[in-house]
Amino acid sequence: MPVLLIPIGILLTEMRHFALDERSEPVSACPWYIAKRMASAPLSTRSQPIPLLKPRRSILGPLLFCAPIVCLAVYYTPLLVSLGWHATHGMSIDYRGLRVRVPFGWTVVATAAQDDYPENPQGITVEKQPRTLTLESGSAEMMYFNLLLPDPNATQSQQIAEWQNLFRQAHPDSSFEVAPVANAPSGMNCLQAIPRTSRSDAALACVSLDHGWVAQFAGSRAHVPVFLQVAATLKPKP
Repeated sequence: MPVLLIPIGILLTEMRHFALDERSEPVSACPWYIAKRMASAPLSTRSQPIPLLKPRRSILGPLLFCAPIVCLAVYYTPLLVSLGWHATHGMSIDYRGLRVRVPFGWTVVATAAQDDYPENPQGITVEKQPRTLTLESGSAEMMYFNLLLPDPNATQSQQIAEWQNLFRQAHPDSSFEVAPVANAPSGMNCLQAIPRTSRSDAALACVSLDHGWVAQFAGSRAHVPVFLQVAATLKPKP
């Protein structure tokens, strides 16, 4: 990452100077050293001043300066990655005619173009890593968006019922509390599953037959409103 290149470059430069100084002859201004040099020098050059080499560089200073910067950059790598993504791509991304808003702190997981066919779109995943790299950090959170392909053999009601059955099969009642989302934006049908062993987590799945997309969420319940806001603005580009 660019933020790591500056202190690492400084450190490598100082190490190079330190290595060059290690190969140089040590500086000494002691009388016995000068006398030895004068005795071994030719008579024609004994009257000339003896050049003294510059003192060796110390790598301790640059190391103490760069080490905290590198440690902080590594510690905040997830946050820096998100900053870099938004600086490059902005606050949204287009996927097959859908404009997906990417909240700050989230990044898009790219899908290989050769694996994404118009007849079978793979969708787009928006991911939120923990803010820092610590042992207590949780797993990444995920939002997934994809096109809803039309089914000529099923009505809209049948498509919604089929989608709800698939979601309930993936989240059985023995492990999850599954219920419709009461405050879902208009034009969306959403189900929410809350693990019985972890009330702070949630999984959602939403479908919009009007705009032709499906969406899923897995992560903290605190970020469910963020997901619903993104899904509410998920409309085809004009």
